[in-house]
Amino acid sequence: MNKPLNILIITGLFTSICLIVVLTCTYLIFSQPKRNGEVKIAGLEDKVNIYFDNHGRPHVYAKNLHDLLFTQGYLTAQDRLFQIDVTRRAAKGELAEILGKSGLVRDKFARNIGLLKSAQDELENSSKETLEILNYYSKGITAYIEKHKYNLPLEFRILNYRPKPWKPIDSIVLVKQIAEVTDTSWQLDLIRQEIYQTIPHDRADELFEQNFPGNPIINYDAKKYLVFDDYILKKPNLLQRWNTIRQKVALRKILEAPYFKIKKTIIEAADFLRNGSDRWEGFNWGSNCWVLGVNKSKNPILANDPHMELANPSFWYPIHLIDKKDDINVLGLSIPGIPGILIGHNKKIAWGITSLSADVQDVFVGDFKDKDSLTYKNGASWETAKVIRSKIKVKNQKKPYIHETILTSCGPILDRDGSKALALKWSIFDTKGYDSVSAIWGLVKAKDWQDFRSVLKKYNGSTLSFHYADIDGNIGYQAVGIIPYRKDGIGSLPISGFSCNEHWLGNIPYEKLPHAYNPKAGYIVSANNKVVSSDYGYNLGNNFLSPFRAVRISTLLSQKDNFDLRTNQEMQKDLYSWVANYLTVQILEAYYKSKMSSKELLPVIQLLSKWDFNLNVNSPQALIFEKTYENLFKKILSNKLGKNLSNNYLKEWRAGSLALIKILIDEDKFWLPSGVKNHESLLLLSLSDAVKEIKSLTKTNDPTKWEWGKYHTLTIEHPFSKALPILSPLTNVGSIKVGGDRDTISAFGTNNNLKVVWGPSARVVIDLKNFNNAHVQIPLGTSSQLGSPYYKDQTKGWVENNDEPYVYDEKFVTKSAKETLVLKPR
Repeated sequence: MNKPLNILIITGLFTSICLIVVLTCTYLIFSQPKRNGEVKIAGLEDKVNIYFDNHGRPHVYAKNLHDLLFTQGYLTAQDRLFQIDVTRRAAKGELAEILGKSGLVRDKFARNIGLLKSAQDELENSSKETLEILNYYSKGITAYIEKHKYNLPLEFRILNYRPKPWKPIDSIVLVKQIAEVTDTSWQLDLIRQEIYQTIPHDRADELFEQNFPGNPIINYDAKKYLVFDDYILKKPNLLQRWNTIRQKVALRKILEAPYFKIKKTIIEAADFLRNGSDRWEGFNWGSNCWVLGVNKSKNPILANDPHMELANPSFWYPIHLIDKKDDINVLGLSIPGIPGILIGHNKKIAWGITSLSADVQDVFVGDFKDKDSLTYKNGASWETAKVIRSKIKVKNQKKPYIHETILTSCGPILDRDGSKALALKWSIFDTKGYDSVSAIWGLVKAKDWQDFRSVLKKYNGSTLSFHYADIDGNIGYQAVGIIPYRKDGIGSLPISGFSCNEHWLGNIPYEKLPHAYNPKAGYIVSANNKVVSSDYGYNLGNNFLSPFRAVRISTLLSQKDNFDLRTNQEMQKDLYSWVANYLTVQILEAYYKSKMSSKELLPVIQLLSKWDFNLNVNSPQALIFEKTYENLFKKILSNKLGKNLSNNYLKEWRAGSLALIKILIDEDKFWLPSGVKNHESLLLLSLSDAVKEIKSLTKTNDPTKWEWGKYHTLTIEHPFSKALPILSPLTNVGSIKVGGDRDTISAFGTNNNLKVVWGPSARVVIDLKNFNNAHVQIPLGTSSQLGSPYYKDQTKGWVENNDEPYVYDEKFVTKSAKETLVLKPR
């Protein structure tokens, strides 16, 4: 090819790229919503004033409840329209309509698990007040869609479609969709069964350890239950204390249910909403939350940082809602598409959440008469399954896909292999008497502990731990959600047959769910750990996370009094790792005991001996620990489980670090890989292999130049960035160096390449005596509109956990307003 032609081609490509960039930027400018001046909208009853602060966070002043909810919906659509539309499509099984065949697998799974049906059932049982709330909110979203149908966000232009009007059912189905993300024990049940069939049962028990000395429980006395780090780091003391609380898990007959190998496509569909393809450590839809009473803090304080996938846009939408006529003044974090505030405060109380991690799902493996039959065996009788046929629209296809959902008395069939089938029983299908939207909205007007507990009784979504604090200095805790009690106590393994009513005997009464009010310790902590002791009268399951975050939080809170807001913010950034402390001590003891002389390991050992066990971004020791931990755990597991089962365990089980610590303490030779004579040798072999990996990774043999944060990085990616890499500089945020890991208070989880995929989806600290100093930060920004000044402006403050407060009183709101928008009826 001649030179002039080359120049012509390059010039043409450059011109085309420039034209695309110019057109994209032009479209982004004209599609930005208005935040200043006046806008007339059909559907409003009266004028609404909206003040936006420096981060575009809205303060909404409405004159009635209708306009307040209408405006919440309108602003949510203004800033998060593509997010709420895609989320409702994922929940209802309508992605293929905009994505084509690639969305069909997810759509079929969504329709099988029945989120939409559960939402429809709950809608039918909703009160008149709830229906009004949903209608007002839905009208606001739809009003924005109608008004901006010709200048929608860029994502709609790229996919070439317009969103449908918002309906009340869409908000309820989003509540159910969140439960889908958090309630994943059915997958774990299948993995657990495979492990129990692979190794001796008592060894499998060790991999699913849930007890730990010093684990803080609800209503505990700090002196009785809290065990401090300097004590439990001593192996003999820890083993002795652990043995006193050890409980044999009363699992069902392990081989009672036949092994069922579920199709890979089903797992991929389930992982669609959890960034699941390359996780190597359990996905942590968790959180930290603690509340301090006046005997521990100058003022009552609530601190909350929910852990979720760090997605673009951010999961939460900050908003301040004021309606003086109805005595409403509430500020905090809403879930886009759902009316109300899930984390925040009103004039009297503040509340936050963590995932309770209760087991609310079981899988039943049963028999149909033959591979094509709808007749299944239920105990001694045969019954006919119900078939729900639905049409799934598929982009670029003339005819819809006809999907069949098969329902048994146990629930929907997830998968089928000949005459064998797998059914899912899930407590969110129990909708009678529950009204989740009413519960969430009820928090807006709750005035005290009694109000708080009363409104949450109606909640039927993911099981949550709600924390409470009020302006009078009271603190409390309430577990919420529908949790079954079972014939065999727990539901950790698949069950043989479709006689599910024999196994699920009812639900734990709300009054019997874990709760606490003004405990002696003066504070309450939950961090997805097991929140009850062995004498609690019901079984919440065996899916809790490792307790080390909760132990660290409780340790810090117990060590002093007079906490203030800033010290709580610093605690949220804490990077100390109890696991790193314990494992490093064992490595050092093994090295000195071996009396080995290794030029390769000596400088590493010298570094580790000087470490404070904080996983800072510039720490070489943190990188050494993390790679050693990974090597050690994989050597132990793959020796007995094989590579695939080991990976599945690490991917789904969220308390892996607790299992590893327990295995190391017991020092049982069962877990030693072939050719390794003892645990000291295993520790040093894992360290040596980690050092080799790090040298290859960093391209330097000098351990002082290794840095955890150089490889432990966060890039918050837009869903389109992989399909359209040219948009990545415009859409993605990062790369950001972060410290910590799964077990530090400042928690971050990674994929196979040490890239961070989950972490604090928000950081909230509320001073109950000074609401104008409430800190509410999210990873990106209020707006998901590309090109908006509020697209990623909160990232720096979120990382540092020290941004300007989200003020509350009107005089501060108006004074700090950067922009003011007035909505008027048309």
